[in-house]
Amino acid sequence: MDTLLRKSVGLFFWTLGVIGLVVIQVGFISSLPFPLNSINLLVALVVYRTVTRGVQKTLPWAVAAGLLYDLYAAWGFGVSAWCFLLVAILVSTCARHIVTNRSFFSLLALGVIGCLMYAAASVLVIWLYQIFSITVWSWSRVSAWEWMAGQVTDIFAVVLLLALLYIGFHRTVWDATTLDGVKGR
Repeated sequence: MDTLLRKSVGLFFWTLGVIGLVVIQVGFISSLPFPLNSINLLVALVVYRTVTRGVQKTLPWAVAAGLLYDLYAAWGFGVSAWCFLLVAILVSTCARHIVTNRSFFSLLALGVIGCLMYAAASVLVIWLYQIFSITVWSWSRVSAWEWMAGQVTDIFAVVLLLALLYIGFHRTVWDATTLDGVKGR
């Protein structure tokens, strides 16, 4: 019974955390002036959680955050969920096979990879949605300059946020077993 209570309380706080982060993203960050409104807090946290907890523990969190975020997004439902899923998988793969030295700068490089993957995946998923007539979102709403400036701002913000998370929670970052999902905290 004690274990069930702990899991229930953990699930409750997990759910509150996801809802809180989406509310901060939608209610606060999106109301900032350009280019600050293009910062994606959720991408930074998907990267950080993938590195610290492993991809198996991140995937449900990423999909739930993506689906909740998609309720407020201008594009089709499920775009962010697919993108967060792809970001978590790619960051985990890069952390295991490419950026393997487990340093502070490796975490920042994975943040840049995650941002670029999110941008590429969002373009791809929106394009696929348009091909299959799932959504009517149009790229003509955003100029190329505005989109690129938003991506650069997002990369800088994600790197800064990952640096702050690393400094604040350095005891939980970069355990080799978490990337394989063997041991999570």
